[in-house]
Amino acid sequence: MRESYATPTPGGAAAVPAAVDAGRLERATPPALRSTLVWSEHCTECAMPACYSSCDLYHPRHDLHCRRFAADLTAAPAGGSGGEWMTVRFRRWGRLQAEGIPSLFRPRRAARIEALDRRLGRLFHGAPLPHGVRMRLVNLWTRAKGRAFHRARTADAKDATHFACEAFHHGDEALTLLLTIRSKRRPEHVLPRRIELTPGYNLALVPTGEFFADLDHDERFFVHLDQEGDEGGAHVSFAMLDLVHAASEEPGSPPAGDGAPAPRAKCVVWDLDQTLWDGILVEDGPDALRPRPRALETIAELDRRGILNSIASKNHPDAAEAVLRGLGVWDLFVFPQIGWGPKSESVGRIQAALNVGIDTLVFVDDQAFERAEVATAHPAVRVLDEDAGAELDRAQCCDVPRTPESARRRRFYQEQVLRQDAAETAPGDYAAFLRSCDLVMEIEPLGEARLDRVAELVQRTNQMNYSGRRYTRARLAELAADPERSCHVIRCEDRFGDYGVVGFAVVHEGQARLEDLMFSCRIQAKRVEHHFIAHLAGRARRAGAAALGARYRPTERNAPSGKVFDDLGFERVGTADGVRELSLDLARFEFDEGLVEVRETTAEGGDGG
Repeated sequence: MRESYATPTPGGAAAVPAAVDAGRLERATPPALRSTLVWSEHCTECAMPACYSSCDLYHPRHDLHCRRFAADLTAAPAGGSGGEWMTVRFRRWGRLQAEGIPSLFRPRRAARIEALDRRLGRLFHGAPLPHGVRMRLVNLWTRAKGRAFHRARTADAKDATHFACEAFHHGDEALTLLLTIRSKRRPEHVLPRRIELTPGYNLALVPTGEFFADLDHDERFFVHLDQEGDEGGAHVSFAMLDLVHAASEEPGSPPAGDGAPAPRAKCVVWDLDQTLWDGILVEDGPDALRPRPRALETIAELDRRGILNSIASKNHPDAAEAVLRGLGVWDLFVFPQIGWGPKSESVGRIQAALNVGIDTLVFVDDQAFERAEVATAHPAVRVLDEDAGAELDRAQCCDVPRTPESARRRRFYQEQVLRQDAAETAPGDYAAFLRSCDLVMEIEPLGEARLDRVAELVQRTNQMNYSGRRYTRARLAELAADPERSCHVIRCEDRFGDYGVVGFAVVHEGQARLEDLMFSCRIQAKRVEHHFIAHLAGRARRAGAAALGARYRPTERNAPSGKVFDDLGFERVGTADGVRELSLDLARFEFDEGLVEVRETTAEGGDGG
C-alpha cells in the first residue's frame, strides 16, 4: 500500500492495458501469509530539510516534502485482484522505501486492511479542512496504522520466504530494480538483490529466508527499491510489493504456474519414473509402465515453442531410451542424462552442453529428495514436482512467442551434437576445423517477416547481448523505419545444418557507430561475431569513415563474448552509466581470417530462416 498522503488520482497507472490482469500470484498459488508494507517516496542522497534549499532537484509537493518522483504515487484499479496499481515515474535519486514492521497476515485479511486504508486516505483528502490540519491527520494515521498492523499480525516477518514484485513495466527496454532489505538497528545486516523487468507484465519472487532467519523478534527493517543507475526515468506500475510466506516450503521451489519468476525457461529437465509414466522401470519392467498423457502433451507443446526438453533420470540408459522411443518422444530430448549419479551433476552437464544460464533451467521430479538435492547444488534452478511440471505449458516462465524458428530450436542443438563429434575427431587445429565446416553468414535488413523472430531473440539472449537492451516488437519496427539507422538480421548455416536467425544489430550510419549487437549462444566460439564486425568495419571504411564506433555494456554474462572488441583492436574512449564507448581505427584495421563466408543482401528473407 501507499502512504496515505499519496493522492488517489488516476493517471499514470491508467496506462496499464485493461487486459493486464493483476493478482496472478494470489490466484495461481496463493501465499499462506503476506505483509502490508507501506511504501513512500525517499531520496538516495537525502539530507532533509537542508537539501530543500541547496539541491537543484528539490521540487515541493503538497506537504512541502521533496517530490522524489515525477508525480505522486498515483493509483488506479488493478483488474482481477481487487487492489490497485501504484504507479511510479522515477526521478534522479528517487527511491521507494518501506519501513518493515515484522507482521504477516492471511491474504484476505491483508486485502481488507489495504481496502480500509484506501478508504481512509480518500476521506482525509476530501475532508473540508485546512491543508495543514489535513496533513497532520494524514501523518497521525500513517504512524498509527503501522502500530495497529503490528499488534494485529498473524505471524512474524521471520516467516517471510520471498519478496513478491508484481509489476507492469511501461518502457521498451529491460529495466533493473535494486532491492535492498536491511535491519534498522543493524545496518550491516543487509540483503541486496536485483529484479529484472522486461517490457510489460512481470511477476518475480525473490528469496528472503536468509535475511529473516537472522532477524530478532520485533526487529524493524527497511525495504528499498531503486532504479539501477541514478538518472531515473523508469515508468513502472506495481500491483504487489510485499513479503510473502510461499505456500511451498520446499528449497528452491517458488510457486509454479503464473507465479514462476523471470527469466523465461529455456530448458525443462525431466525425471522419468512416476513423472512421465506411472511405475518404476527397473522394478516393474517396460510392459507395466503407464504413460502420463498430460506430461507428454506438455513436452510436445514446449518443443513447439522452442523450449528445450532434457532428461535427468536414474535408470539404465538403453532401457529408458527404448521406452521413450516406444512412446514416440525420444527425439524430443536434447543431451539426455540417464545413469546413476547425482541429478545435480546431470543438470550441470545439461546446462554446460546448452551453454545457457543456469537460471533458465526448470527441473521436474516426483521425489522431494531429488528436488532438494538439485536445489541445494543449483539454487537458481526452478524445481517442480510432477504435477506442476505437467502444467508447465500454462506457466508464465514458459509463455514465449511461437515462431517458425522456435519450432526448430531442438533440431539446432541436435545438429550441434554432430558438430561437436566432428570437431573431436577432426585432424589439425580448431581453425582448420571451422574452415572445414563451410560456415556462411547471411546479412539482411530487418523487415516485417523477421520482426517476431528478432523480438524473440532480443528477449532470450544474455551471454552475447552487448548492450543488455530488450526491445519490444513495436520498438524494433520503429528502428527498422528509422532513416538514420540500419537494422541487420544475421543468419548462419554450415555443412551440418541451418542455424536460422542468430543475430541482430543496429548501426547508426551517419555516425558509423554500432549501437546494438546481440547473438544467440548457438554461434558462440565460431568467430561469427568477429566476421560480422569486420564486415561493418569494411563498409564504414568504404563509406569514408575514419573510425567505427561501438557501445558495450559489460556484464558478468557477456564478459567472455565481449572480448571480441579487444580481439579486433577497439579502444575505449569513454564510459557513461556503465556503457563503454569504443572506437576502431579503420586506417590500421586488418582482418583476413576467412573462416566465415559473408553474404549481404538488400532484401529481407521470409519466415523460412
